[in-house]
Amino acid sequence: MRRSLTLACVLLLLSAGVLLGAFALSRGWEAGVLIDADTLSGDPAAAEGIAVQVRAGCGGHLFWDTACRAGKNPSAQTDFSFSGTERRETRPRSPSLSLYVSCDGGVSGSDIDLLSDDQWGLTVRPAAAVAERTAPGEKRTETLPLRDYYDVYPLFLDLSFPDCVYNGTEELQKAVRDYFQFPVPEDHLVQVTVQKDGGGSVSNVEISSVGSIGALSTASVVTESGCFLAFSGSFTDRASLDFSRVPGGYGLYYLPLEKSQSQDCVVTLTAGAITRVFPIDEKASEVYALAASADGEELFLFTREADAFWLTVLDASGTRQLQKFSFMPAGEGSIFWNQWFYPEFMVIQTGEGNFALIRSDGEGGYETAFTCDAGEDGFKLLGHDAVFAYDGVRLVAATPQDYSLCSFYLSVFEEGRLAYAGLYRHSLDLSPPADYAYRCRLAEADPLELSFLPS
Repeated sequence: MRRSLTLACVLLLLSAGVLLGAFALSRGWEAGVLIDADTLSGDPAAAEGIAVQVRAGCGGHLFWDTACRAGKNPSAQTDFSFSGTERRETRPRSPSLSLYVSCDGGVSGSDIDLLSDDQWGLTVRPAAAVAERTAPGEKRTETLPLRDYYDVYPLFLDLSFPDCVYNGTEELQKAVRDYFQFPVPEDHLVQVTVQKDGGGSVSNVEISSVGSIGALSTASVVTESGCFLAFSGSFTDRASLDFSRVPGGYGLYYLPLEKSQSQDCVVTLTAGAITRVFPIDEKASEVYALAASADGEELFLFTREADAFWLTVLDASGTRQLQKFSFMPAGEGSIFWNQWFYPEFMVIQTGEGNFALIRSDGEGGYETAFTCDAGEDGFKLLGHDAVFAYDGVRLVAATPQDYSLCSFYLSVFEEGRLAYAGLYRHSLDLSPPADYAYRCRLAEADPLELSFLPS
């Protein structure tokens, strides 16, 4: 007992020594935190008066909060903190809902039961039929019409409420399948491979569509009281979807959700009646995105119609159109890539790297401030994790260079042109350890924040 207690004390002292040593080492790093800028394009003077707050950490114990002043002569001031207990952050996530058809996939295991599509999230009825014709120890492949096994596509529902466990998805999926009934075309063929072990149990299943049948995708917004959704994608993607059996036809739909939450964060969901709240021209419009304003009072529906991208602003119920305008030309094959939303403006990026800045017009509506070709580095400067600020003249973007590092890109756009782009190199990136776990890197939550300094 005494030897165990002595060993425990030694280990405790060693642990404390490691933490104190890390803290002492970090004091040297803190004093030497510098941020230098490499100009990639334009004039650094365009970034004068711009501040970037940079949050970085190491191992959940060491934290640097650096205020960087951009411009010709960048400067940095850092607040350092140390935590004896490990602190972990996660990126904030929004609730989401999507619907999909699953005719391509596979299942491996022992004694696979093919009685239920929902068990595997896959259309398994054709596989069950092939399994009946497959002998023990045999592998069999057949090509079959999906229509022989399904009159309508069985839709699958993917619902996510971050940080919560929820019940009631079976009821939601039934409500979705009852409302959205898309007949299976006669020419939709699937190739099915079934393998059985020596005892006659199914051990592997593979299903794939033959030829191109398009893809079912949805754009959605989950609110406190329900979910708005629309079927998105190009005309080709929607070619196999027949909306004639969907009440109201093609459009924006609303699924009411009643939520009751227990103390242990278990949410029980009850579905209301689905309705089509706003019509969309199926032959003229391709839906690309759906979003809500920061205050939840408006819905933003983004579509492509002919050679332009359009924004339709709807009220909170989704039933009344408040505004509709084209905000950007759309070339052949142009698609949406990313969207960023702020209370007073939004940035919409296409698959070519071009983007549009849409802002409040000061009269309760919206207008295009400018469109811009961000150049060959457009996706690097405006990455998925970019943050923005807009002062009415300059649109500023900051994007992590890499989440395993602390450096970032800063770009400034004015009057539809790239006025400046730079790589701001953080001194914590000097000689990073080979082991990713011990690197200093940007925080998971809100690593970069932009603001304009008083003039």
